[in-house]
Amino acid sequence: MERRPKLEVVRGGAATRHEPGPPLELMALGTGLTLTAVLLGRLASWRAELGTFQALYVVAFAFYALAVWRGWHAAHSPLAAPIVMVVALAARLALLPVAPTLSDDVFRYVWEGRVVAAGENPYRSSPMSPRLEALRDARIFPRINHPELTTIYPPGALAGFALVARLSPTVWAMKAWILLHDLALVALLIAWGRSRGAGATAAIAYAWSPLALTEYAGSAHHDPTALVWLVAALMLAERRPVASAAALAVGTLVKLAPLAALPFLWR
Repeated sequence: MERRPKLEVVRGGAATRHEPGPPLELMALGTGLTLTAVLLGRLASWRAELGTFQALYVVAFAFYALAVWRGWHAAHSPLAAPIVMVVALAARLALLPVAPTLSDDVFRYVWEGRVVAAGENPYRSSPMSPRLEALRDARIFPRINHPELTTIYPPGALAGFALVARLSPTVWAMKAWILLHDLALVALLIAWGRSRGAGATAAIAYAWSPLALTEYAGSAHHDPTALVWLVAALMLAERRPVASAAALAVGTLVKLAPLAALPFLWR
């Protein structure tokens, strides 16, 4: 069980114990970060309003840095985990409606999902292939990057893209798919931090990072769909090595980056 530090106050020779008070400072910093995310989400185009975007980005990093620095004060508070999760959720939802203008990768995700859902092989046919002409539309196809090349994504990623395409072949559905994995990753990090004695606020390093917020909730890069499996593999390594290996394998089938953890998990 996780031990929560208690404060001792001596009154009349007797010591009384008190649980840590509400982490008001953490709440304030999380609120500031969320409001900054709301302002970022209201920008029509991050590329067209790059100066404003960068200024708000600096403000977001200021709140984030203070939260990482001061978060240890509330590490073992009963309210720490809900605060970390609620702020992570609110900041991501604020950026979910943002149209991706700093990256066009998400349009390729939607296209690849549409190709697989149609029973075609994106490893053999590029978007420019006459075989896929019937799948082209006016919203996704014109924004695909490198349409002359076949896909570079591993089969696990393509399976996820196809699942989204069957439900709704849109950018917003793909962003929601990525957001769900991102929030699951935050939840795992909170649980891992608490189980290792570091407290729930250790997850702030990722959960409240402006870089993670803008790259995943904003620009819709799909890294969390693999990183959640990587964290699961690391969490399971000591007690359930077979399950850890399986999680690492799934993560690698989605994106190759989790392979970097293999030397540390080998034994």
